[in-house]
Amino acid sequence: MKKKKKNSSASFCRRCARCCSYFCIEIDTPETRGDYDDLAWILAHRNVAIHVIGKTWQLMVHNRCRHLSKKEGCLIYDKRPRICRKHVPGSCEQDQKHRHDYDEVSHIFRTIEELLAYRDGEMRKKRKKAAKRRRRRA
Repeated sequence: MKKKKKNSSASFCRRCARCCSYFCIEIDTPETRGDYDDLAWILAHRNVAIHVIGKTWQLMVHNRCRHLSKKEGCLIYDKRPRICRKHVPGSCEQDQKHRHDYDEVSHIFRTIEELLAYRDGEMRKKRKKAAKRRRRRA
C-alpha cells in the first residue's frame, strides 16, 4: 500500500492565484512582414505579451479569472474547466522572481518596438542565408 505525502510541494497550492491571472494560446510563427505586423496589432492592446518557447509562439493574455474570489479562491471549484483541473498545484510561478519568468522562454515581446526589432534581425538573417544560397548556386 502506497503512503500519501502530506502537503508536498508538488501538490500544495499556496493560493497565490497567479495561475488564474493569465492564459496563453499558441499562435502561428510569423514568417512575413505582414505576419509581424499582425502581431504588432495584438501588442497594441493592453495586458498582452507574446513569448517564444523553442519554436512555439504563444499569446499571453494577462486577465484575472472572473471566478476568482477576493481571497484568491475559486468560486466554481467543483465545476472548474478541464484546464484548471489538469493544473498541478506547486508547479506555479510563486517561486519565480518575475511574473512568467520561465527558463525555457527565449523571447518575450511586450511592446511593438521589441517585436519589430526582433523581426528586423530575423529578416536580416533570412536575407543573408538567401544570398549565401544564391552564391553557392552560381
